[in-house]
Amino acid sequence: MNSKIDWLDQMHKKYNETEWLSQNAGQIYDVIATSANNDDTASYAFDALLLVYPHILTLGDMKRWGKLIHEVLNSALKYHAKQPHSIEWNTIGQLYLTSGQSKSPETAFNKPVRRATRRQNPRAILDSYIGLFKLQVYRQSELSKPEIINSVLDLARQVNNPQLYTRLYQALAYAYHFWGEHDKAIDRGQLAYGYWTKNNNDTEAGLSAYIIAASYRALEQLDQALSWLELASSHLAKTDLVQQYFIVAAETGSIYLMWEEYPVAQQWYDIAYNEAVKLNDSLSIAYAQHCLGIAQTYLNNYEAADNNLRQSLAFWEQTRDDRQLAHIYHSIAYLEGRRGNKSKALEYLKTSENIATTLTENQARDTHSDKIARLRRAIENNEDLTKLSASD
Repeated sequence: MNSKIDWLDQMHKKYNETEWLSQNAGQIYDVIATSANNDDTASYAFDALLLVYPHILTLGDMKRWGKLIHEVLNSALKYHAKQPHSIEWNTIGQLYLTSGQSKSPETAFNKPVRRATRRQNPRAILDSYIGLFKLQVYRQSELSKPEIINSVLDLARQVNNPQLYTRLYQALAYAYHFWGEHDKAIDRGQLAYGYWTKNNNDTEAGLSAYIIAASYRALEQLDQALSWLELASSHLAKTDLVQQYFIVAAETGSIYLMWEEYPVAQQWYDIAYNEAVKLNDSLSIAYAQHCLGIAQTYLNNYEAADNNLRQSLAFWEQTRDDRQLAHIYHSIAYLEGRRGNKSKALEYLKTSENIATTLTENQARDTHSDKIARLRRAIENNEDLTKLSASD
């Protein structure tokens, strides 16, 4: 193959062949990058990326591909400005999520909702809402209102597509988890898990089991959490999803943190961090550093904890992720409190509180506000902060 068009044609034919993608990753990257900047080939580059991007994770270098994603998106947004299709706008939002952005995709997902609504296309509307619910992992919005959820469920019944209905339940499971409504997350996740296992889809079954595990952990039902996480791991081990090792290790660490087995938690977080580095995924690295910093704080390894928390903080400030910022300022406040720096601890707590007030009102925000209040009381009353657990 010599021409860019030849390569783009091959991408359309072999986009789901992982071995071919891996062998030709460099050439694929170069062709899409150069084609995206050419008016004659920009649309072909956009279409090729839509096909290739679900498999990009198997190629590993997320930082490099993230830059390409944004370049192609800029060209695609111009090219499709006159006649954007719902599925394309939906995928643009997914691409932003894949590259670690949190605010731009909400606009991308909202566009297809508006356009599909005007065209009275129920399936397109449902596709877009599924994307919006997935986005709640990164940025919570008013979608948690019951009337919105009920209207989308009614729409799903109208579309009457079992797989799409299941994807909605799975997206809702993740959304409910990050809204702090963990019982509902478990319920929706189990419905999705049942469908995916019956249809032998190990990737989606594993991801459903994972969010169920995370929700049980949030409810402090740790035996259940570990059982579901082991189930998630067994499904994902049958797939080529390269993120599986990171998410399983990080969640295992969080379960042991809740059990107050801090050395074990740190070991799992170390594994998660190393996996994030292999993925070259800045978001996962920042998350792992935050987790490590918490475990190291409980282990009185304050210098290492401070280093990890500060590095994680720098990333969340760069991406302006207010939810993560609220949490990490709370973690730094706890670290400073254990160090005996009472004034600094209260200052960081106030910052966490101020950020939390800007978040969408939901159970997750209320839970975080309660944690801030408990830690503030403990610091002001000169309590022994080493007696506070990860659930406090």
